[in-house]
Amino acid sequence: MTPLLTPEELEALGLRSCGKDVRVARGALLLSSSRISLGDGVEIGPQSVLDAGEDGIRLGHGVRLGAGSLLLGRGGRILIDDGAELGERCALYTSSRNFIQGWMSNPRIPVSARRWKDGPVAVLGGAKIGAGSVILPGLTVDHDAWVASGKLVRRDVAGADSESCPDLARSVSGMFEPCGGFKMRAA
Repeated sequence: MTPLLTPEELEALGLRSCGKDVRVARGALLLSSSRISLGDGVEIGPQSVLDAGEDGIRLGHGVRLGAGSLLLGRGGRILIDDGAELGERCALYTSSRNFIQGWMSNPRIPVSARRWKDGPVAVLGGAKIGAGSVILPGLTVDHDAWVASGKLVRRDVAGADSESCPDLARSVSGMFEPCGGFKMRAA
């Protein structure tokens, strides 16, 4: 069983707000914790990193972050709404270098030739993000949407016709209906 921070240790972090029954694994790192709000029943897995920018990070009630989750909020607010879940090693970025359209990024490149994309990220209530997925800046994963494991999410994800449903269905050889429901297969 993963050791958890005690209530006293959670209080010592200086969080903006912290609900009841919050479970934060030892080894999780919460940076700029005065800008982080945790709802009731939040679970944060070991080796997770939450780095809140000026706009903060808000985890709603019952949110679960799998081990090794990475939330980098330097380019805007991160909202993970009630009941949403991120699998192990998911990453949410609110700021990212833009390497397309002739823009470059490197410490030796002049600032005038660099471009960053900043924007808030929202994972709305009940959404499920599969292990190893990456959510880029400025995007929203809608209520009850599913994102398959290992996805690079480059556009908003709607609930019923989620970007990942066809990929999810293909990835497990027909064991799922197109929007995530199980179906029976003859033996």
